[in-house]
Amino acid sequence: MRIKFSFSVLILLFSFGLFANEYSPGSEIGNAVFRPLSVYDPGGQGWCMIGHTALYRCSNGNRDWSPDTSMKNSDLTQSVIQATGEGTVVGWHTFQFFLGGYQADGWGYTSSNRPNTVTRLKLIKDAKEQYGAKYPKLRANPDENEWYYPKIMTPNSSPGSGDGCFRCDGLVEYVYEQENMGFFSEDEKYHCWFRDSLGHWIGFPIFYPQALRERMTDEGCYPPYLEMVEPQNGDTIENVVPIVVNTYDRPQGIGSGIDRVDIFIDRNLMYRDDEDCDGVKEVNYTWDTNGVNAGLHRITVKSYDRAGNMAEKEILVYKGHAPWVIWTTPADGATDIEVDKDKVDVFIVFSKAMDRVSTEGAISISPSVPFHFIWNADNKGITMKFNDHLNYCEEYIVTVSDDAKSEDGIKLDGNGDGGYNREIVIREA
Repeated sequence: MRIKFSFSVLILLFSFGLFANEYSPGSEIGNAVFRPLSVYDPGGQGWCMIGHTALYRCSNGNRDWSPDTSMKNSDLTQSVIQATGEGTVVGWHTFQFFLGGYQADGWGYTSSNRPNTVTRLKLIKDAKEQYGAKYPKLRANPDENEWYYPKIMTPNSSPGSGDGCFRCDGLVEYVYEQENMGFFSEDEKYHCWFRDSLGHWIGFPIFYPQALRERMTDEGCYPPYLEMVEPQNGDTIENVVPIVVNTYDRPQGIGSGIDRVDIFIDRNLMYRDDEDCDGVKEVNYTWDTNGVNAGLHRITVKSYDRAGNMAEKEILVYKGHAPWVIWTTPADGATDIEVDKDKVDVFIVFSKAMDRVSTEGAISISPSVPFHFIWNADNKGITMKFNDHLNYCEEYIVTVSDDAKSEDGIKLDGNGDGGYNREIVIREA
């Protein structure tokens, strides 16, 4: 049996995703992305799903075309490299074009043996070298028709020369073949349209974007791994505080690589490390807290990979000497709590070792329920064990008043403002 039971303690409002509206594309650089495109089958099958494809990257598409593998600043501009009739040449397009299709989450596709970071950079380099290559013409006159293999996969004679020719699927297949990860045989690629180069009917094609997607592997989204080395959540700080972060693109070694790391204090950007990294990146920032107000402070760290995927960690630290509540169980906003006295406890963790007598006298619950205390050995954690079952559909308020003191006699700072004489109220939202 369950009831609603939640907390509204200021210092327990751990809000993740504070910086909203950042879109994580769900792709890694070098992935193929797809969207629907139907064509009419001249053989009488009606409209057929052929599809459209491009290569995902995360850079300023309209000016970054140097075939450089380093990508020292991917700048988080979500874009694709594609061959398209719309622009008549191999070029860039916004990623939103593909979000408008049935891949609404933007999932990218790649080879089944996921490429590592170095290979992903090479895939982008190989694609950028084809900048300016024209889009093949589809004509009924065989002398003008260019929709045949190998015409639809003709590379530039030199990077950016513009004398190549690519269809959208031809570009994706080509760059993957350069890294020994192609998906179609030579014979299959000749079956790339309903008719051959001479206009002879050959039937439904084998090599086309939708078929390419079916042979590739849905990769999904892999945000970076992010670890807050120091400080730790609940730490008391003073003077100069080192902030140390470790991050790498997860799974390690086979993602897009780290693009940048941002450190925020109390929601203000304090430090940005914008140097790209293919492996493990350690970020160090020194925070001088002299002159900083006493009380609670929020440290938020964000790590972005080169594809724009983001991971976020957030902790609360305290400047001052007063004890405060680090966390509780049930947590803030928890609902559907068991009413069985053997299945529900209230566990409170303080930042400092607490005086047992004053703290027990400062904790109460309303409506009243008989309970007893169990302390952790370090006197930082206390459990309220209920002697009776709780009632259904009842609102319970657990209060820790400012009569609670640490072992060194300092009163509880209930709202984290650096002062004393405050209460922590734990109640239903």
